[in-house]
Amino acid sequence: MYTTIERLEKDALERYQIEEMVTNPELLKRATLCITHAGLNTTLEALAQGVPLVAIPVGYDQPGVASRIAYHGVGEFVELGDLRKQLLSELIAKVTSNPSYRDRARWFQNVLHEKRGLDMAADIIEHVFGVAKRSSGLIEESLGAREKVGAAAGQV
Repeated sequence: MYTTIERLEKDALERYQIEEMVTNPELLKRATLCITHAGLNTTLEALAQGVPLVAIPVGYDQPGVASRIAYHGVGEFVELGDLRKQLLSELIAKVTSNPSYRDRARWFQNVLHEKRGLDMAADIIEHVFGVAKRSSGLIEESLGAREKVGAAAGQV
């Protein structure tokens, strides 16, 4: 005969996979939704996997990131002071039941993959400090695109 605790532990071990350490990107590959404090890293990691978000900003740049999440249609947010169980449940249901949030998140997933923004940022920083250890060609590609746009606008 199992006690309630033993029964719950047995059930959890049968139903869930327990890992000592898992990175955000690995979790997000299997996620339907990311609930986040709207930190830029987690937001970008979720979008890189095409996962919509519900954000609860706490401070610093997070309110701005949360606003952009809603503005771009990749999720919703609630201010910490307004957070209630019912409201959070409603936002989760709204984001997970409306396919437009996932569609927009997947659109950003494609943009992030195509533009390779983090690689470009690293290349630019290394270039500026004169410590370029590698070059992905993204700086030259970006400068070439900017020249083409300038020429088209008559700014060359």
